[in-house]
Amino acid sequence: THCISSAASDVYKRQDTCFDCCSCFQCFSIARSGRAWARLRAASGELRSCWSTQHRYFGGAGGDSVKQTKIVHLIDDTTAGGVMRVLAHIKSAPALSRNATHELRCVSRDSRWIGQIKADIIVSHLAISWRALPMLTALRLSHPTTALVHVEHSYTCGFGKHNVNHPRRFSALLRVSYQLFNKLVVVSHAQGAWLVHTRAVPKRKLVVIQSCVDLSAFRKISPPRNRVRVIGVIGRLDRQKGFDTFIRAFRQTINPGLSLYIYGEGPEAVSYTHLRA
Repeated sequence: THCISSAASDVYKRQDTCFDCCSCFQCFSIARSGRAWARLRAASGELRSCWSTQHRYFGGAGGDSVKQTKIVHLIDDTTAGGVMRVLAHIKSAPALSRNATHELRCVSRDSRWIGQIKADIIVSHLAISWRALPMLTALRLSHPTTALVHVEHSYTCGFGKHNVNHPRRFSALLRVSYQLFNKLVVVSHAQGAWLVHTRAVPKRKLVVIQSCVDLSAFRKISPPRNRVRVIGVIGRLDRQKGFDTFIRAFRQTINPGLSLYIYGEGPEAVSYTHLRA
């Protein structure tokens, strides 16, 4: 395990070009050319013997159900959006809190050490990147017998097509990062099929859990009696969300009585303002 710790540190130090986004892989080429990358890949397999003790949480035979299991969720972005809505639902839903307690812990993306976490299961909602790899490695090393789960909220086939210039290197990042976890949770069957197809994760480690929130408040609203005149869209104004497609489609409508309202904030706010004109 010390080998992984020192190797991850070496990889981090040698990434002197860029480590802010996953689509920049010049730093990966630097690390890959040296011994640090080889040491990290070789040593990662040594942790698998520790993971076998966690079978009682993930379908192992013979284990009794664990009551009031403590689950800690790690997040690095508290911006209002789908992830925070899902986590709020997990904490408040009676069915999910009956046998487990859920705790949220915010982690800085600049951190290299999270610290010791007292939990039965640690769930990562963090963004996978070369910059985060040393932190994730340290998390695994400091919790060798704790079940680690990663929920992939960020990467999809569409993201890879539009944002990744070096698919093989990107797949290598995902493979190395996912090896640190006992299970990988994806939010759709299509996302899971893509990750298995690209060999980022073996199918046996993958679980599909579609995101859900409490919609009871919406169901209490009476449906409109008259014809729909106003359409509202809420979300993060980012290119991968596809608001530009929605705006272009709406502009093709021939009914002058329809109105479109978009609520949210994000890097594409200005461009969408120009697009609607």
